[in-house]
Amino acid sequence: MPSVLVAFLVVLSATTVVLVTLASYAWINDDAPAARPLVVVLLGQAVWCGAIFASGLVRGTWLAQLMWHVRSVSVLFVVAGLFCFSLAFTGRTEYLNRRTYALLSVEPIFRIGIIVTNYRNLNYSAVYQSEAAIAGVGFEWGAGFWAHATYSYLLLGVAMLLVLWSALGAKVRYRKHAYAILISATLPVVGSIVYTLTEMALDPTPLAFSATGVVGWWALFHSDMLELEPIADREVVSSLNSAVFVVDADGRLVKRNEAAVELLGEQDTVGVDAESVLSEWPAFYEKFRPDVITEQERSAEVQQGGRYFDVLVSPLYDDRDRLVGQVYLVHEITEQKTRERELERRNRQLDQFASVV
Repeated sequence: MPSVLVAFLVVLSATTVVLVTLASYAWINDDAPAARPLVVVLLGQAVWCGAIFASGLVRGTWLAQLMWHVRSVSVLFVVAGLFCFSLAFTGRTEYLNRRTYALLSVEPIFRIGIIVTNYRNLNYSAVYQSEAAIAGVGFEWGAGFWAHATYSYLLLGVAMLLVLWSALGAKVRYRKHAYAILISATLPVVGSIVYTLTEMALDPTPLAFSATGVVGWWALFHSDMLELEPIADREVVSSLNSAVFVVDADGRLVKRNEAAVELLGEQDTVGVDAESVLSEWPAFYEKFRPDVITEQERSAEVQQGGRYFDVLVSPLYDDRDRLVGQVYLVHEITEQKTRERELERRNRQLDQFASVV
């Protein structure tokens, strides 16, 4: 086995261990919204590198071909995971819902079916022995492979555009993280295109994608992106007795704390149209329509079903001072109202007694 190939296999094995370690850390410390997509990316890359490493150990055999197909499946998770990571990284967590996951699963399901069956040679039309290839075998790819490659490049392109847009509008201290992820995500795409369209013996794409995952892990866990201030804000909001929920510019409920869950119900309402969520609260809805967003702060007392609430609605702005939604702070004052009515009743009794005396 050529020394260059041996060195490449050693790097792949070491990279696999590093990726699994980082994925474990991300899984344990998953407070950040982007942590779970990052786990998918890191584990997908670990399987990718591990499969290529295994194919290099059994070059030219049917096991090498099998490992190459395992590698193809792992790519599906890496691409989808990076797209979800870009959504979370750029603050678009409202799109990380079942609908998005269902749409992202359509292409991988078809792709896995094509890989397993090679239906009508859609995945590859021929397999041949190749001393230059790390697996000892080469493939003449079919239309299904090229369709998947096109889809993957488009999805990664959208992800990189989201990160770029976030970098241009982010605060200065956050731009370096976005630019680092953008550059690290561009390199594997370029490497993949060069490897696919040329006769390169060793594919640099898995190692380049691994660098993307490592940079994402650094940006998420070992930089000031998770500084104390946003963590403290999140903990304070979560621990408030008052219900707090956020509605975006499209009138969808995107955030809520535990008190809001008790108020609005236990069902999964994140990402749902706020009008339907508040349909059982007509008094509240009449005063504070979630589809009407203004730059003025509004407050009022609302009575609903024998309960009383103080409601404060404040506009929500992004880093570019654009109006992107509104924050609702709902504090129940039913007990206070009950005490006030009892005090008023006693005062009336005292007045009556005084008038009699």
